[in-house]
Amino acid sequence: MKTSSKKRNRFKSVLIISAIGISVAIIFSAVAFEFTFVRTIKAVIIGFLITFTIGIFEYFVFVDRFKRLRFSVTLILRTLLYVAVISFS
Repeated sequence: MKTSSKKRNRFKSVLIISAIGISVAIIFSAVAFEFTFVRTIKAVIIGFLITFTIGIFEYFVFVDRFKRLRFSVTLILRTLLYVAVISFS
């Protein structure tokens, strides 16, 4: 199955955002808590899950399917997504 270059570029962007999210999660974990191996591994996992999930939704769902919705509806949907992803990860 071939994927378009647009989808490949979007997925590449999601992976870059996930790498940045992992870095920020490690820094936050080291600053807010003591720097231990277990906390660092947890930070990597949570940072990846949050940024990857939100990145996939932002680049593949919201861009394509929610173009024609009003701004307020899109804002509410995105807010609910962010709250759900952060709360359940």
